[in-house]
Amino acid sequence: MRTLKSNILVLSLLAGFSGAAVAGNGAYLALDGGQTSVPGFCDGMSTNFRCDSTATALRVAAGFQINSLLAIEVNYGNYGKLNVSGTYLTVPVTGDTTLTGTQIAGIVSLPLSDAFALTGKIGVGSFTAKTEAFGPGVKYSSSADNSTMVYGVGVRLNFSKTLALRAQYESLGNIKSSSNDTASTVNVTSAGIIFGF
Repeated sequence: MRTLKSNILVLSLLAGFSGAAVAGNGAYLALDGGQTSVPGFCDGMSTNFRCDSTATALRVAAGFQINSLLAIEVNYGNYGKLNVSGTYLTVPVTGDTTLTGTQIAGIVSLPLSDAFALTGKIGVGSFTAKTEAFGPGVKYSSSADNSTMVYGVGVRLNFSKTLALRAQYESLGNIKSSSNDTASTVNVTSAGIIFGF
């Protein structure tokens, strides 16, 4: 009898999770926008320079919701441009660093109701950082390819089986803009919309 009761309890819990499917099972597309933050980007910068350590992030993703608890997602993001400008030995100079990349990740959901779920994300990313600097008659450029672990947390709000909103906070890992550069941690805060099929 105890075994029967235990089995009924387990089946009831699984049924409850299945009923809380996040935007339904199957393929989906997502569009995200937000802010890239690189806290250490301006460290050590001279007071003669103006430096931005944040930029606008845009991303498109395609995924497959395997069940109410697990999805696999691939995305491509343009994480914006960080700008620096100022003078060096009275010479005006400007520079910028851009970051683009792809990720493949697993997303785990914890449904709290049919409409709301907490999410966690872990995966791998491949990112290219490119830096360009300009002065009078001079141009310098460098780039670096980076492979990192990515992880994050978020929330998802379902309006139907084919439409949902999400918000995420992610770490893209430590990224270099050149082979001689010191790696900086890159974080992304975003909000987006999910279209299910």
